[in-house]
Amino acid sequence: MKRNLLWHMLSLRQAKVMVEQKTITAREIKQIASTFYEQPKYIMWHGKRIKINPLLSFKEFFELSCAIISGCTKSQDNVLVPESIDFVFKARTIEKYGNIDLPHDIDDQYKIIYGSDIVEYIFKEVNQKQLHALSEIIHGYTGINVL
Repeated sequence: MKRNLLWHMLSLRQAKVMVEQKTITAREIKQIASTFYEQPKYIMWHGKRIKINPLLSFKEFFELSCAIISGCTKSQDNVLVPESIDFVFKARTIEKYGNIDLPHDIDDQYKIIYGSDIVEYIFKEVNQKQLHALSEIIHGYTGINVL
């Protein structure tokens, strides 16, 4: 009986040690994963060079999602304005990923977003997983699909 109890206790201790041992360290996984990170790249858009950041940091991603959501709500009463969601999503997203400044005039921004091909040019260079995650956040908040 003592032998079985001792063997059982040793087995539990070994199992606990095995569970606690990590198969890969944080440093190792960071090193491996970093080989997949997309570096900034440049695209030509109608003779203009645009620097694209294909993958935003968590902070940048969070700021972008907050900017989109706040841009789709009336500031006084925090009411969602569904008509603005697609436009705000595209405008804020190309500004952030494409490192561009859109004009301050909302009508000029609207004409650029819907009257040119800049959105398609930038979106095809962006990390698609992150772009879809952003889309899912907006969909979860608004109920509207933006992609």
